[in-house]
Amino acid sequence: MRPLYAHATPSFPLHAPPAGKDRATGKTVSRPVFLRRLEGIPVTASRIPGTLTASAARHPGSTTILTGVRGRIRENCVTLPPIHISMQIKEVAATLERFAPLSLQESYDNAGFQVGLTEAEVSGVLLCLDVTEAAVRAAAESGCNLIVAHHPLLFHGLKCVGDATQPERCVRLAIQLGVAVYAAHTNLDNAPGGVCFTMAGQLGLTDVRSLMPQHRADGLDAVGGLIGCLPEAETATAFLDRVKAAFGAASLRHSAPLGRPIRTVALCGGAGASFIDDALRAGADAYVTGEASYHHFFGLEERMMLVTTGHYESEQYAVDLLASILRDAFPGLTLRQFGSTNPVFYH
Repeated sequence: MRPLYAHATPSFPLHAPPAGKDRATGKTVSRPVFLRRLEGIPVTASRIPGTLTASAARHPGSTTILTGVRGRIRENCVTLPPIHISMQIKEVAATLERFAPLSLQESYDNAGFQVGLTEAEVSGVLLCLDVTEAAVRAAAESGCNLIVAHHPLLFHGLKCVGDATQPERCVRLAIQLGVAVYAAHTNLDNAPGGVCFTMAGQLGLTDVRSLMPQHRADGLDAVGGLIGCLPEAETATAFLDRVKAAFGAASLRHSAPLGRPIRTVALCGGAGASFIDDALRAGADAYVTGEASYHHFFGLEERMMLVTTGHYESEQYAVDLLASILRDAFPGLTLRQFGSTNPVFYH
């Protein structure tokens, strides 16, 4: 069980520490007025005697009490010992779903819980793009009992759990090692500020807007790809160099370079070929996605350049995004980022 420290509302009562002397004045201080974590982020505490305001922000180590002395804030020598309060796996899921509601996922998808018990207490989270046997073992070995991945482990249903396929082996191993699995897939792609926005940020696009907004029955709008502008128009060669560097791609596949400068760029992570026509209608000079089939490269001529980076390359920054969401919500929660799970090699 991990220690919990005061950070923000909602509040619950905590026992105040015993009286201590203020280092600056030498006076005895009986009740704390302010509380902070050791790294120095100020947070509000209750002024009601005997209580402090706290929430589910986690951080290892002790907490320093700050006391109010004649309207000033002074650090006092009294420290608050760790407070142990559990956080359940479902709380992590709820945080992710506030950012990327499951209703934003595509009809074919299976985002959400894949394996495990939602009531279990979280010991740590391992983040990855794909769930592999190596990732499950790494989670267990590092003390993490929850994996949060971008791609669902159970994209298609299983008729048995054995050793025949990679998903079967991963499910069996996760159950054996007590590791739960959660996926944020097309709901994270379609969320405002989601995967497409990380791609746009990597490319340095400005004036970004939805390429094909999709209104859902619950009133939410799915992004459906993005379109924006480069800071300045550039040649096709310069643009390809930009894309290659932005995604760390070993190589790019692309249609014939345009005979004009590229300024307006549309994009979608992963297998985004379904938005090619939308990008054309929106007047994009180039469309960047993870993968497209051979025949998608035909018929574009001088209208638009199609560029594919590789599926993994286009979505790799989803792991950083997931880490950012959880770090902001739970500052002290143990997070581990697994390395590359890209199954594609280049010669």
